[in-house]
Amino acid sequence: MRYPSGTLLLALLASLTGCGKSDDMPKMMTGLPPPHVALAPAQQIDAPITFEYPAQASGSREIDIRARVAGHIERRHFTEGSRVRAGDPLYTLDTRPFEAAVSRAEAQLAQARAQVLQAQAQSDQANRESNRLAPLAADRVIGQKAADDARSAAEATMAAVEAAKAQVLQAEAAVRQARLELGYARVAAPVDGLVGRAEKVEGALVGPQDPERLTSLVQVDPLYIVWSLADSERVRLENDLREGRIRTPAGGMAARVRLADGSEVATPGRISFTSPGANPRTGAFEYRASLPNAEQRVRPGEFVRIVLTGATLPGAVVVPQRAVLDGPAQKMVLTVEKDKAGETVVVPIPVEVGEWVDLPAEQGGRSWVIRKGLAAGTSIITDGVMRLKPGMAVIVDTPQTAPAAPAAR
Repeated sequence: MRYPSGTLLLALLASLTGCGKSDDMPKMMTGLPPPHVALAPAQQIDAPITFEYPAQASGSREIDIRARVAGHIERRHFTEGSRVRAGDPLYTLDTRPFEAAVSRAEAQLAQARAQVLQAQAQSDQANRESNRLAPLAADRVIGQKAADDARSAAEATMAAVEAAKAQVLQAEAAVRQARLELGYARVAAPVDGLVGRAEKVEGALVGPQDPERLTSLVQVDPLYIVWSLADSERVRLENDLREGRIRTPAGGMAARVRLADGSEVATPGRISFTSPGANPRTGAFEYRASLPNAEQRVRPGEFVRIVLTGATLPGAVVVPQRAVLDGPAQKMVLTVEKDKAGETVVVPIPVEVGEWVDLPAEQGGRSWVIRKGLAAGTSIITDGVMRLKPGMAVIVDTPQTAPAAPAAR
């Protein structure tokens, strides 16, 4: 059997195709109908706004624990890395030398007080003798020199009393110092916090001049959360606040902390410090929030995110995030208008976006704040914008009217 040549085969296929009707062409060869779209007006509201930045936690107090007197460590009382309360003992030095010093100082104090009593008795005796001789000298029973010598002796004993009293004050100071050093031999936690690694062991000789610390202590309640703002962002934010484009509550914004797993610390903090000048190395300004941390969910050095809440954008124009597209040069939203042929087509509107705001679902959910390019009330396409192109013909769906409620009988 011989097959027809190529030319004859093409002619045969052409004749068979011509026998069919044009209505039998597959629908896939014809144009698709215009897609349906729904329009919604751009809202103008007092939009809640949040600011979120990367941050790092640090202790509100970070203390090097050092010996304040020289001595040998007798005992360590803490477990490394544990939580301690203010006043809890950390180390005890050998107290025997300090107790002996207290005993010596107390003995010297007792001796100084005895000397005061002795000097006072001598002064009283000298005063009596001077008072006895004074009238005799006035009556010329004795010479005036004897009376003058008695008065001089009385004044000298009074000076001796004052000197003895000064010795008592000095001895009392020595007792206080000795007792203070005895107290310093017991090293206690100055604040609540987490104690670090023990850097000195029992038997080690330590003192105020020792370059190495005994241990460290970090106060974690409250905890500091520290973050930075570039100068350009700081200026923009301060301008918005000054010109009323952003409003903050009277007590300031709440500072919420978001952890690495996405969860948030239940109790928010408050901004407690703003650096007066920029960091000379980075040009950024440092901010700090004080966070209650009784449960110690956040530890010093941990990287977190700080979320500032409570501010609002008065009269902000907002559109759902899903309604905003990335254009060739800037972002845009889509609307519709009639072309010259009277057909409804997609038209882009270039916009300048600002912050994200989280709205209730019925208000569009997460939305963009539109800073420029879109007036409140302008109808835009909110869903399915990724499948649309400028100039594409569309069919606008009109919202269905809800059925009327049945009349009460």
